[in-house]
Amino acid sequence: MLVILEGIDNSGKSYQAKALKSKLEKEGTKVNINKEMFSKIRGVTKGLVNEGRIPSLFDKIMNGKVKERKIDYSEWPPPEIIIIDRFIHTVLAYAKVSRYYIKLCESMKRHHLYDLAIYVDITPDEALERSKLANDNMRYSWDYLNSARLNYLKFVESNELILVDGMRPKEEVTEAIISLMKDHFYSNKVSLK
Repeated sequence: MLVILEGIDNSGKSYQAKALKSKLEKEGTKVNINKEMFSKIRGVTKGLVNEGRIPSLFDKIMNGKVKERKIDYSEWPPPEIIIIDRFIHTVLAYAKVSRYYIKLCESMKRHHLYDLAIYVDITPDEALERSKLANDNMRYSWDYLNSARLNYLKFVESNELILVDGMRPKEEVTEAIISLMKDHFYSNKVSLK
């Protein structure tokens, strides 16, 4: 099962990924966390993307590979879960990309590379307050964070992301995410359809 956690800075994605890992591993599930995977891909593929070659290449690769991978699990929890802390929607929400990155993201979404995409929602005020408390010198303004949040909420409206209220206590957020994962698992029982 592949789960994406999205959200503005300081929404608690990394905390939740670690909390999910801890909880699910106690149930016998192997959990791998990948942080800001798309940023890493972007760094490696920048030249090809700027030349416009990646989306078509990606489509060709994925047309063959995704269709081959169907995994059926009959019991919760599944033996393995991959959690990606920031992925496609972050790139689009922060709108710091060329049109080729947008095409790549659209291609990835079209191929259903993930089972569940969750948006941990907090306000820009909360993000800035958490930054101040953590003394991490956030580099984004309220307006920039709000713009990204509004973009995320558009993905929620179009059912590309499922919203979880990140303003609640951390433990409640973790339980809400696990509940969504279970609901998805029992309604599909197939990874990478």
